[in-house]
Amino acid sequence: MGVDRVKSAFRSQILKESAELIRREQQEAIIEWDLVETGQLLRQMRGHFSVTDMNTGARLDMNYLSYVRFLDIPNARRTLREAKRKGYHTYNKIVFGYLYNQTLPQLKYGFTDGVRELMSNKMKELANNQFLLQQ
Repeated sequence: MGVDRVKSAFRSQILKESAELIRREQQEAIIEWDLVETGQLLRQMRGHFSVTDMNTGARLDMNYLSYVRFLDIPNARRTLREAKRKGYHTYNKIVFGYLYNQTLPQLKYGFTDGVRELMSNKMKELANNQFLLQQ
Protein backbone atom coordinates (compact mmCIF):
# COMPACT_ATOMS: atom_id res chain seq x y z
CA MET A 1 0.00 0.00 0.00
CA GLY A 2 1.62 3.20 -1.14
CA VAL A 3 1.58 6.46 0.74
CA ASP A 4 -0.11 8.06 -2.28
CA ARG A 5 -3.09 5.70 -1.99
CA VAL A 6 -3.37 6.42 1.71
CA LYS A 7 -3.20 10.19 1.10
CA SER A 8 -5.81 9.83 -1.60
CA ALA A 9 -8.18 7.97 0.74
CA PHE A 10 -7.52 10.56 3.47
CA ARG A 11 -8.30 13.53 1.19
CA SER A 12 -11.42 11.88 -0.18
CA GLN A 13 -12.71 11.05 3.30
CA ILE A 14 -12.14 14.61 4.60
CA LEU A 15 -13.92 16.15 1.60
CA LYS A 16 -16.82 13.69 1.82
CA GLU A 17 -17.29 14.42 5.53
CA SER A 18 -17.12 18.17 4.87
CA ALA A 19 -19.74 17.98 2.13
CA GLU A 20 -22.06 15.99 4.38
CA LEU A 21 -21.61 18.51 7.23
CA ILE A 22 -22.25 21.44 4.89
CA ARG A 23 -25.41 19.84 3.51
CA ARG A 24 -26.73 19.01 6.98
CA GLU A 25 -26.06 22.54 8.25
CA GLN A 26 -27.73 24.04 5.17
CA GLN A 27 -30.80 21.84 5.60
CA GLU A 28 -31.07 22.94 9.23
CA ALA A 29 -30.76 26.61 8.20
CA ILE A 30 -33.46 26.19 5.54
CA ILE A 31 -35.83 24.69 8.10
CA GLU A 32 -34.92 27.31 10.72
CA TRP A 33 -35.53 30.17 8.28
CA ASP A 34 -38.77 28.51 7.11
CA LEU A 35 -37.72 28.49 3.45
CA VAL A 36 -39.73 25.38 2.58
CA GLU A 37 -42.67 26.87 0.66
CA THR A 38 -42.41 24.47 -2.28
CA GLY A 39 -39.84 22.07 -0.84
CA GLN A 40 -37.60 22.48 -3.90
CA LEU A 41 -34.82 24.18 -1.95
CA LEU A 42 -34.76 21.50 0.75
CA ARG A 43 -34.79 18.70 -1.85
CA GLN A 44 -31.89 20.34 -3.69
CA MET A 45 -29.84 20.40 -0.50
CA ARG A 46 -29.91 16.60 -0.14
CA GLY A 47 -26.85 14.94 -1.62
CA HIS A 48 -25.67 16.21 -4.99
CA PHE A 49 -21.95 16.31 -4.36
CA SER A 50 -19.00 14.38 -5.69
CA VAL A 51 -15.40 13.95 -4.60
CA THR A 52 -12.74 13.39 -7.26
CA ASP A 53 -9.22 12.46 -6.27
CA MET A 54 -6.37 13.40 -8.59
CA ASN A 55 -2.62 12.92 -8.44
CA THR A 56 -2.09 16.52 -7.39
CA GLY A 57 -5.00 16.81 -4.94
CA ALA A 58 -8.71 16.30 -4.60
CA ARG A 59 -11.78 18.14 -5.78
CA LEU A 60 -15.20 18.57 -4.19
CA ASP A 61 -18.11 19.50 -6.47
CA MET A 62 -21.47 20.53 -4.99
CA ASN A 63 -24.55 21.54 -6.98
CA TYR A 64 -26.86 24.38 -5.93
CA LEU A 65 -29.91 26.17 -7.13
CA SER A 66 -28.54 29.45 -8.44
CA TYR A 67 -30.52 31.66 -6.06
CA VAL A 68 -29.17 29.91 -2.94
CA ARG A 69 -25.92 31.85 -3.17
CA PHE A 70 -27.84 35.12 -2.92
CA LEU A 71 -30.02 34.25 0.08
CA ASP A 72 -27.19 35.33 2.40
CA ILE A 73 -27.32 38.89 1.11
CA PRO A 74 -29.53 41.24 3.18
CA ASN A 75 -32.51 42.49 1.16
CA ALA A 76 -34.63 45.51 2.11
CA ARG A 77 -37.71 43.91 0.46
CA ARG A 78 -37.84 41.11 3.04
CA THR A 79 -40.23 41.39 5.97
CA LEU A 80 -39.17 43.24 9.13
CA ARG A 81 -38.52 39.96 10.98
CA GLU A 82 -36.33 38.69 8.17
CA ALA A 83 -34.53 42.01 7.75
CA LYS A 84 -33.52 41.98 11.42
CA ARG A 85 -31.72 38.68 10.92
CA LYS A 86 -29.70 40.15 8.01
CA GLY A 87 -29.88 37.38 5.44
CA TYR A 88 -30.53 33.69 5.67
CA HIS A 89 -26.98 32.31 6.06
CA THR A 90 -27.52 29.27 3.87
CA TYR A 91 -24.49 29.48 1.61
CA ASN A 92 -21.53 31.79 2.28
CA LYS A 93 -21.42 31.52 6.06
CA ILE A 94 -21.84 27.74 6.07
CA VAL A 95 -19.80 26.75 3.00
CA PHE A 96 -16.86 29.05 3.54
CA GLY A 97 -17.00 28.59 7.31
CA TYR A 98 -16.54 24.84 6.98
CA LEU A 99 -14.08 24.95 4.11
CA TYR A 100 -11.72 27.54 5.57
CA ASN A 101 -12.07 26.79 9.28
CA GLN A 102 -12.28 22.98 9.26
CA THR A 103 -11.61 21.32 5.92
CA LEU A 104 -8.45 23.15 4.86
CA PRO A 105 -6.70 22.79 8.25
CA GLN A 106 -7.58 19.07 8.29
CA LEU A 107 -6.20 18.60 4.79
CA LYS A 108 -3.11 20.68 5.54
CA TYR A 109 -2.18 19.40 9.00
CA GLY A 110 -4.27 16.28 9.57
CA PHE A 111 -2.19 13.80 7.61
CA THR A 112 0.26 12.94 10.35
CA ASP A 113 2.41 9.84 10.72
CA GLY A 114 -0.18 8.36 13.10
CA VAL A 115 -2.99 8.82 10.60
CA ARG A 116 -0.79 7.49 7.81
CA GLU A 117 0.02 4.36 9.80
CA LEU A 118 -3.59 3.83 10.89
CA MET A 119 -4.92 4.14 7.34
CA SER A 120 -2.15 1.98 5.92
CA ASN A 121 -2.94 -0.77 8.45
CA LYS A 122 -6.64 -0.52 7.65
CA MET A 123 -5.98 -0.81 3.93
CA LYS A 124 -3.69 -3.81 4.49
CA GLU A 125 -6.40 -5.44 6.58
CA LEU A 126 -8.97 -4.86 3.85
CA ALA A 127 -6.60 -6.24 1.21
CA ASN A 128 -5.96 -9.35 3.33
CA ASN A 129 -9.70 -9.89 3.84
CA GLN A 130 -10.28 -9.54 0.10
CA PHE A 131 -7.47 -12.04 -0.57
CA LEU A 132 -8.98 -14.52 1.91
CA LEU A 133 -12.42 -14.15 0.31
CA GLN A 134 -10.99 -14.95 -3.12
CA GLN A 135 -9.45 -18.24 -1.95
